[in-house]
This record gives sequence, structure tokens and C-alpha cells, in this order.
Amino acid sequence: MGGLCLAAVTATANAQVEAYGVVDAGVAFLSDVGSGNSTRAVNSVSLPTVVGVRGVERFGTAWSVRFNLENGFGASSGSQNNPGALFDRQAFIGLSNSQFGSLTVGRHSRLNFDLVMPRHSAGATIGSTFAFHPGNLDELANMSATLRSLKYRTPVLNGWEAAVVVGQPGRSAGTASGRNMQVAIAYSTPTSAATISYGSDHDRYLRTLSQIGLSPFPGTEGGMEAVLAQRVTNFAIGWRHAQGTTIVTALVTRTRIELGGRVVSTQNADVAARWSPNTQLRYAASLSVSRIGDAQWATVGATATQLLSTRSAVYLQWLSQRAFRGGRAAIPFAGSVASDQTQQMLVAGIRHTF
Repeated sequence: MGGLCLAAVTATANAQVEAYGVVDAGVAFLSDVGSGNSTRAVNSVSLPTVVGVRGVERFGTAWSVRFNLENGFGASSGSQNNPGALFDRQAFIGLSNSQFGSLTVGRHSRLNFDLVMPRHSAGATIGSTFAFHPGNLDELANMSATLRSLKYRTPVLNGWEAAVVVGQPGRSAGTASGRNMQVAIAYSTPTSAATISYGSDHDRYLRTLSQIGLSPFPGTEGGMEAVLAQRVTNFAIGWRHAQGTTIVTALVTRTRIELGGRVVSTQNADVAARWSPNTQLRYAASLSVSRIGDAQWATVGATATQLLSTRSAVYLQWLSQRAFRGGRAAIPFAGSVASDQTQQMLVAGIRHTF
């Protein structure tokens, strides 16, 4: 397996296997961490740090067999994101047809990660993990893969495509087997795109709740890192438009959580824009407003990215979050809740794809 992951191999003209990956890391300054500030190494800032292997074998005129195995890890430590899970992000195999679409079985990323996040979210537009929403409850980041699942994606027809996933949500050991269903419909033209998605989980394992600026998170005891929700439903609608060297995106997500005998509703709204004055330089800015129960957060962000080559880039990011109505500032994935209502973050990083 080690040799397979380290080198790309072409077996025949119709069968191809390749290794791929991203290494992304930087240094961040974070204000108001407890009683002071913090400077720390950070990972997966502008893109997830991953290593994987994927392959395809074509046969006939339109059919192919495809597989993908992908693992996430931390560049600063070399440790896996989920110890004990070799391919924690994706692990699937299936059939694909140019007329009928693709059907795969295994461990799949969420449709919000596949079709909503890369096209519409502020985090993708400015290239910042830290611009995602509190707790990633709407699953724009690939933190809770769908296990033992089937995924079907249609081919793109006159700009339209659709996808459906059925399986089990990520959950803790020893809990009952959950059920998951996701559907998404997308439409795109050369300049614009729109996507609508819906997902429903029974017995979903919610992580990083203690990193949200609420103590306690509604329906939990204080300080809990993760809990099992009885049901979580997600709805998202996004829009994207490109005009020349400028891209504008907008996104709204809503999440309903049944947890500890309570119903918790969350909403997020994003607007973002990216401008490229030349082929090597990109500027981007975003605004996100989030609500969980009565608490609210507003986050603004800006990024400057310098492409060093087609595979390497350096970047500088700034984010600022303000909490309202009982919440505390906690920039997503930064790992530290502020003692007050305001938190700032400055990140300098580098990434390479292969």
C-alpha cells in the first residue's frame, strides 16, 4: 500500500491509478485566547491537507469503474485527523457511465461539501477554513462522512445535475446505527451557478460543540466536546456569478437539531467576492452572519493569495468575529473560545498540491 500511495501508476491505456494530495500549513496569531493572545501552527487553512489514491478503468464505449481512497492529516504533526480510520474522508468504488451517471458504494463526503461548499460558501471563496460556520453544523467542511452509503450522481445535462446519498451518519462507537439521506440539485452556466440541497440524519454524532461560543450548547451539559443528536436536518441554497476576473457568491444554510429533548435551530448567511488582477494574484473578502438559538455571530474575512506556480501558493488571511446576544467569539476551527465578544485572527501560510 505504501508504494501505491507514493507513486502514480499507469497499468494500461484503459486503467489508470494516481496518487494525489495537498499539504497546507501556516502560522496564526489569535487574539483573546483565555486571558491573552496565542501564536500557533495551523493546518488545512486554505485547502484540506490530504493524501489519497484514485483510479479508473474504462471499458466499452461509455462505462468505467472508479475508486477513491482519501485520508486527512495534520501537516504540523503528521498525525491523522481521525486516528484509527485510515481513509477517514473518502473510501468508495463504483460504476460510471457517460449517459447514466455514477453509482458508488462506501464512505462518502457530504453533498454540501461536494456541491455547495466549493461553489458558493464564503470559506471556499476567500480560501479559509476559518470562514466556515460555528461548529460546522451545516457540514460544509468534510468532518462527518456518510458511512456504508450509496451515492448516485447524474451526468450534467443542459447545465443541470443532481445527486442523492443514503447511508449512515458519522457516529460514536456503541450507538445505534443511524440513517442518513441527502439530495442536491445544481444548475450552472459558463458564468453562473445555483445549488439547493437537503439532508436528514438520525443519530448523528456532533463534534466540536465545545468550540462554539456558547456555554453550554443548548441541550447539552457544559464543556461537552461531542454528543449524539436524535435528528439533524440541513437545508442550503447557494448562488455564484463570475464576471471577468471577479467572482461573487451568496449562501444561506439552515440546520434543525433535535438534541437532549430540545430543538435547536441555526441559520447562516454568507456573501463573498474574489478578484484576480492577474493570473498570479487573488484578493477575496467575505461577510458571514450566524445564529444558534438567540446567540448571533458576525464574521468578516479577507485573503491575499500569491500563486508561485500551478501547484504552490502563499497566502495571508485576516478574520474578525463579533458575538451578540449571549454568545462569545470563537472563530471556527481555531480551537479557542474568546473570553469576550470579539476575536481576531491573522494567518500566513503556504500550500502545495500534487
